[in-house]
Amino acid sequence: MTVQNIAQLLGYGGLLCSVLSFQFNEGKIFLNFQMAMKLFFFANLLLLGGIGGALLNVVGFFNNLIVRLREDGKAFAAKKCWTCVFVTLFAITGVSITVITRDARQLLPTVGAVCGAIMISFKSVTVYRLVQLLGVSPCWLIYHKLFNSCGGVISEIIGITSIIVALTYNAIKKPSVSLLSAAKVNLVLSVPELRDDGYHEISTVMQTIDLCDRITISPARDIRVESDTAPCGEDNICYKAAEFFSNYGGAHIKIEKKIPMLSGLGGGSSDAAGVLLALNKMYDEPFSEQELVEKAMLLGSDVPFFIKGGTALIEGKGENVVPCEEYESYLVLIKHGKKLSTGKMYSELDKCGLKDRREEVYSFCDSLKEKSPRRFFNDFESVFDCKAEKEALRICGATDACLSGSGPTVFGSFPSAEAAEKCAEKLRKGYDEVYCCKTVSSGIIFE
Repeated sequence: MTVQNIAQLLGYGGLLCSVLSFQFNEGKIFLNFQMAMKLFFFANLLLLGGIGGALLNVVGFFNNLIVRLREDGKAFAAKKCWTCVFVTLFAITGVSITVITRDARQLLPTVGAVCGAIMISFKSVTVYRLVQLLGVSPCWLIYHKLFNSCGGVISEIIGITSIIVALTYNAIKKPSVSLLSAAKVNLVLSVPELRDDGYHEISTVMQTIDLCDRITISPARDIRVESDTAPCGEDNICYKAAEFFSNYGGAHIKIEKKIPMLSGLGGGSSDAAGVLLALNKMYDEPFSEQELVEKAMLLGSDVPFFIKGGTALIEGKGENVVPCEEYESYLVLIKHGKKLSTGKMYSELDKCGLKDRREEVYSFCDSLKEKSPRRFFNDFESVFDCKAEKEALRICGATDACLSGSGPTVFGSFPSAEAAEKCAEKLRKGYDEVYCCKTVSSGIIFE
């Protein structure tokens, strides 16, 4: 096999990587294929004597590498100066080659390379495709045409076609997604002593219930949140969840609230988990389940739990989620009084002297396997007075009652739907917010 044949094979390898790169919405995968493409073209051009093109591909490889490291969250790679650095390097390389060869045609790939450097400074894969289509590829197409490189012209035409196909496919309007995001109660909750770093860990068993918000998400150019009661705009946790998908498109998020706000039932966290799952589905699953959980942790300590929902043991700062035997019951909830800030509640707990009750939490999990759950408990009851509400639930037939989260909602467990409904009817005469519901095995339910 001749050097010419090897060079052609390397060129085809680079073309294949180029075509594949523009078929993915995930920025990391795009950059991986782009780096592989530049290595193929570097070797191809080096064998063919195209020193200038080979050098431009070397600079391009490191440009892609820096952006790839930025995608991984490396602080040094996130600095805005990198675009200027690589634009300057491309310009110096291209002008030097032009001067040495005295061939103005060598400026064409330089212009394409500069466009490429600007292209990957953006986070949007759609922008990558558009700049490649309108800037990078035309420069290389004209370059190959001027040098009568039939293979190069065909390669660029194939590459341009692949970009048009990718843009067309992703421009097709994706359907709206509707879902129900479930509330939760804490069946048991222990707050061990304050850690050395100033954080409180928790050990709790959470349970999703069929008191749900309805969320409708439609594709859009930007991110918008509409809600009948929850705050809209950038302060909404759902807005922050949607920002993780800004590389792939925007979202119009409409929230119909049924879960009472500031209730200790995790409504905001559940909504955020619903947005993460819905947008991941809408944009062809760019993130794995583990990556979604990692992003959920950045939004709030309860959000990872709602990715799965059901019955689960939660520990640490919310990142450790272990499924438990399913708990089935009918519940009546009373929201009464104002919610105190979680920080204030923890501060009050510190004053009371915390007791580590994690073993009791584990025992509760074990008792679920035997279908004979132990008594509910919540350490926050020592600083949040809910005795009257618990007593009211027990008088109405609740087998057990407990505070959820840091309050102010209290819930009671009932053996049947009829018993729960009868209790709720009585309690509505004395309380403004009473809810009758049952446990469910999912946190997010797609309609």
